[in-house]
Amino acid sequence: MTSSEKNLLDDYNTITAIDWIASISMANANVPEYKDCETTFEEIQVIAVTTSPQSLKINASKIIDLIQKYIPYHMLLIVHDGINSNWNVTYKHINQNDNNKRTLGKKFTADWNTTNSNNKLHEAFCEALSFSRVPSTNLRILYEGYVQCFIGLITAPIIGSFEIRPAERTKEDVERLERITSLEKEINTLTNVAQKETQLNKRIEINTQVQQKRKQIKLLKNSILNA
Repeated sequence: MTSSEKNLLDDYNTITAIDWIASISMANANVPEYKDCETTFEEIQVIAVTTSPQSLKINASKIIDLIQKYIPYHMLLIVHDGINSNWNVTYKHINQNDNNKRTLGKKFTADWNTTNSNNKLHEAFCEALSFSRVPSTNLRILYEGYVQCFIGLITAPIIGSFEIRPAERTKEDVERLERITSLEKEINTLTNVAQKETQLNKRIEINTQVQQKRKQIKLLKNSILNA
C-alpha cells in the first residue's frame, strides 16, 4: 500500500466499518463464472463501507479506489455515512504481468443524497438491481446488467427519469458522460487560470473557451436526452 492508502485505513473517521453484505457465485446463485484472457468473473461481491459525513464528501472517491484496488472480485460498492452514499461499480482486468493481480478499468459512481433525492427514482433503481430482473446467463452478463442500472441512475437527472437502456445505447451514453466529465475538468482548469490572469484580453479569451465548452456540455446532455 502507498502511504496515503495506509492513512485512509488508519484514520478511524475515514473508514469506520467495512461490511461484506453478499456474494453472488455459481455455488449460491447458480450463475456460471466467466473468464477470458482479459478478465474474470468468479464471484460478484456486495460491500458497504461506513465513513463520516465529512469524509464522504472529501474521501469517497479515494475509499472507492482503495477497496476496488485491493479486493480482486468485481463488486457493487456502497460508501455511506448512514444517510448519504456513493454507489460504485468498476470493471477489473487481469494484470498481464501477474495473473493473480487486477488492474482497474472503467468505473461508474452515482451519488445518493437523501436531502435532495428523488425517492421514486431511487426506488426504481433499487428495484432494477433485484436479482430476478438482471440477466444472468453468466456472471459477466449479470455484472453488465448492474452497470446498466448505474448508468440509468447517473443519467436520470439529465433524462428526468430512471431508464435502463439497451446495451448499445448505454455504451453511447457512457461515451457522452465521459466527454462531459472531461469538459467539466477543463472548465475548472480554465476558470482557475482566468482568476489568476492579470491581462484583460487573455481573461476574455479564456472565458470564451469556457463558454464554448459549456455549450458542448449542453449539446451532449441533449444527445443523452433525445438520442
